[in-house]
Amino acid sequence: MKQVFSRFSLFLMSFAMLACGSAAIQAEEGILPGGCVIHPAGKIISHSDLKTYTFNGNSLQGIATGAMGSKEFEIWRSSWEVGGATPKHTHETEEIFIFLKGKGRAIIGDEEFYFEAPCTIICPAHVPHQLFNAGDEPTDSILVLGVGSKIVDANGKEMKLPWRN
Repeated sequence: MKQVFSRFSLFLMSFAMLACGSAAIQAEEGILPGGCVIHPAGKIISHSDLKTYTFNGNSLQGIATGAMGSKEFEIWRSSWEVGGATPKHTHETEEIFIFLKGKGRAIIGDEEFYFEAPCTIICPAHVPHQLFNAGDEPTDSILVLGVGSKIVDANGKEMKLPWRN
């Protein structure tokens, strides 16, 4: 029986792959270590060889990007040092932050919010946002956004980020 996967199912599958760990994965009959199961037509990406990008004391790793074969979503793992922040920016798709560790402050549009992990922050498309690490330890988060979505800075200039190539 052929299975049809929705966009959300594919996102959950990607997130489940993250939960399987960073060791090289040897798939046998679609079952991964830790009990994770993937669709036979899917792709397995080992996290052991992912490139880490640093920017102002913050780090990012692409764990499912367009360059890796993702068609609809980019998924990143990010950590911000104490006092670190994103630049104020806007996406043409929504951006979702899943915080696994840390505390922070988010400015979304004209509103300010404080958060503590575990939590999820959903920043709507076309709404300026900026997030800050307001805790006493580095954050650990997963970011989800549309593949190749245009990102602009506070001045409306497109941000050509090297880690999205």
